[in-house]
Order: sequence, then structure tokens, then C-alpha cells
Amino acid sequence: MSTSTVFCPSCGDEYVAGSQVCGDCRVALVAERPAALDEPEASGGIPEGYVELGAWPPLATVTLMRRLTDAGVNVSALWSAPGNGLSALAVPDGQLEFADAVLRELPIEDELPQGTQQDYLDRVEARLTEIAVLLDEMRQLGDDSFGASDPYGA
Repeated sequence: MSTSTVFCPSCGDEYVAGSQVCGDCRVALVAERPAALDEPEASGGIPEGYVELGAWPPLATVTLMRRLTDAGVNVSALWSAPGNGLSALAVPDGQLEFADAVLRELPIEDELPQGTQQDYLDRVEARLTEIAVLLDEMRQLGDDSFGASDPYGA
């Protein structure tokens, strides 16, 4: 192993020493290629007991991996070769339904920059307006349902 190279621990891409972050995965590079990347996995790259959740461009894949991990879902990425398009995510079969719900809670477009800065701000403003309406509905339900039935007498 040459000391003039570093590797992405997620996709295995090789970089010149001194590079800090994988251009596709946006994760810190390491000095040694992870051994797990050298071992072929069963079922076309999907680990045993996992099912494919979908495929996205690399930046979206990393963002969704983070979202799933934050929600407590185990996730495996099946990285495409650089420049080949989409990378897939796989989750344990028993977590598929929950993982799908986590991915649907917020459109990926709301997390990734697209178009101009104004386009992004318009999307955020529209989402905040939707949330404000939902909060008003929830507050109204709260006002109607807590009053007399409050066990603490507040």
C-alpha cells in the first residue's frame, strides 16, 4: 500500500495523499482501504438480510444515509462507479417499512441545493407555510381537547 494514497471508507475510491474528503460521498478519507470493500457481498452487492430501498445520485445518497442513520436505521450503500450515476441504499428487511417512512417525511429536494438561491428559499418558505398551517390545526385540536379533561387542573 502506497503512503501517497488515501481511500474513501464508504465507496473505496482512491485519492492522492493530502486529500481530505471523498468528492462523491462527502466523508473523511482514511489511510487504508477498508477490507470490507474488497469482499464481494452476496445478492449483487446487497448484504444478506438487506433489501434495496432505492437509488439516488451520490450526494443525495449520502444525505439519505445520514437521515436513516439518525433515525436508528441500519443502512448499507452500494456505490456506483464514479460518474456512473446512481448509488443504491439497502436496509435490513425488518426495517424496510420504517426506512421508507423516514425517507418520505421530507422530500430530498428540500435538503439538496437546486437551481438558484431564490429557488431554494422559495421551497423552504412554501414548506414553512405548510408547517404553520399544520401547527395551527394542531393547536386548535389542543385547545378543544385539553380544557376540562386536563387531569392536572391547569
